Amino acid sequence: MGRVGVFEVLPVDSVMREAIMRNKSSKELNHIATERGMMSLEAAAKHKVMQGLTTIEELHRVLVFAG
Repeated sequence: MGRVGVFEVLPVDSVMREAIMRNKSSKELNHIATERGMMSLEAAAKHKVMQGLTTIEELHRVLVFAG
């Protein structure tokens, strides 16, 4: 169908689990997640554009819709 999925996935390892259990702020959790390799929805979409799998116009359409 010509569609490509773009996902934001938060891997919960022992470090992230501990941060969640300690009620860290969303800013702190986001920092930990990105340090540990999580790619934001926006970054994942930009990566798909760089790979030629979608267009910048589609990126903007989807991110505006999602946000």
